[in-house]
Amino acid sequence: MAKKRSVVRMVASASPANRRSAEVFQRIVNEVTQLQAAILRYGDAVGTNHAVSASRWQVLVVLARTSLSVAAVARRLGLKRQSVQRTTDLLVAEGLVEMTDNPDHSRAMLGRLTPTGKRVHAQLAARQRAFCRECTRDIGLQDLLQFERTLGILRDRIDAAGTSAMTSGAKVRQTLRRKRATQR
Repeated sequence: MAKKRSVVRMVASASPANRRSAEVFQRIVNEVTQLQAAILRYGDAVGTNHAVSASRWQVLVVLARTSLSVAAVARRLGLKRQSVQRTTDLLVAEGLVEMTDNPDHSRAMLGRLTPTGKRVHAQLAARQRAFCRECTRDIGLQDLLQFERTLGILRDRIDAAGTSAMTSGAKVRQTLRRKRATQR
């Protein structure tokens, strides 16, 4: 309860400029969420020609750069390992990815594109380049670079806040466990 009050106090005491920035940031978050949904719809639409969904396309893009374990692909994409495992299994079944021995880990095999996977990835990449050129038409390079930097800063701050929230959540759970243990 004390934390809720302190957060309310912080928001109430924020300067008008800071409150306005927070409002604009919330609108940016909404736009980014909608942008991600639009990108995934585009990926699904384009991928349909190659029998590849947006999620499969994401895995192909990561594996086109280097052979990685499923867990490493999941970390790069910010996804759960289990969902990437299912997607990878489908790509293997379709002959787009193959799993090979991992010299660094006996159980975590490495995924890599097959020749068919490389061909599909190349076709999708060509479509994506044309799409990116069209999307960025009439937007200056400096504006795009500044937008990229700003998104990076925001992502880093959100990651730090998430890490902090997880840490404080773990501390709360630990305190509750201790209280329960002493009550027994």
